[in-house]
Amino acid sequence: MCEPMTIVAAVTAVVGAISTIQQGRAQAASARYNAAIADRNAVIARQQAAEEARRIRDAGARALGQQRTAFAAAGVTAEGTPLEVLGDTAASVELDALTARYSGEVEATDYMARANLLRSQARSAERSAMFGAGTSLLTSAGRIGHGAYKSLSTPASKPSVGGYGATGSGRLIVGNTGVAGGGT
Repeated sequence: MCEPMTIVAAVTAVVGAISTIQQGRAQAASARYNAAIADRNAVIARQQAAEEARRIRDAGARALGQQRTAFAAAGVTAEGTPLEVLGDTAASVELDALTARYSGEVEATDYMARANLLRSQARSAERSAMFGAGTSLLTSAGRIGHGAYKSLSTPASKPSVGGYGATGSGRLIVGNTGVAGGGT
C-alpha cells in the first residue's frame, strides 16, 4: 500500500506535467496566430505597394500628358530638349513606382521573416513543454523512489549478511549473540 504522501507527490507531478504541456501548447498557439497575422501583413504590404506604384504611374501619365499639351500649345515639337524632358519625366515616374514596389517588398519580407520566426518559436514551445513535463515526471519519480528507499532502509531494518553486522562504534557483531569481536 502506498503512503499518502507518495500518492500526493505522484499526483502533483502528473498535474505539474500536464500544466507544463498546456502552457507550451498555449504559447505555440499564440505564436502560430501571430505568424498568421505576419503572413497576412506581408500580403497587405505587397498589395499596398502595388497600389502605390499604380497611383504613381497614373500621376506620371497625367504629368506627361500635361507636358505634351504645354509643348504643343507653345508650338514646340517633341524633338531634342522637349523629348529629353518627356523622357526624364517618364524615367523619374517609373523609378518612383519601382521604389514604392521595392519598399513594399522589403516590408513584406520583414513580415515573412517574423512569421517564420514565430512558427519556429511555436515548435520550440511545444518541444520545450514536452521535455519540461518529462523532466518533471522523472525528477518526481526519482524523489518518490528515493523517499521509498530511505523509508525501507532505516538502521533497524538493515539486514545483516551471514549473521554479521556492524555497530555504530565500528565493532563487529557476530550472529545475534551480541558478542563483540568473537565467534559464536
